[in-house]
Amino acid sequence: MLARGPRAAKHQRPPTHSMAPLDAQDKHGAYRIDAGMGEGLRNSLVYKLSFYRFWDMPTGRKGFDRVRQTTIGYQDFELEYFEEVLTTSNWMVRVYKRKKAPNADFAMENVL
Repeated sequence: MLARGPRAAKHQRPPTHSMAPLDAQDKHGAYRIDAGMGEGLRNSLVYKLSFYRFWDMPTGRKGFDRVRQTTIGYQDFELEYFEEVLTTSNWMVRVYKRKKAPNADFAMENVL
């Protein structure tokens, strides 16, 4: 049974003190994907997974987003922990998998 009332809702929310805000906005408070983007957005996993290999799209200009009419600001990066599994032809669906850790197959008996 779900708890009801304002007190129950208060306890169901995650604590706000543990959530750091993403510095995704530029110096004017706008969300941008061009060269003026905020540092937090540039380094975010969401941005990297969304725009990975976007610069390879045949749009006429390298990294040009036709919907936003701008060139993406951060290009030619590599994913460190994920690899692309599937991207549909229109880029509406993208699937990634976590890369295997480089030392995951390391056997302890090799140390001794």
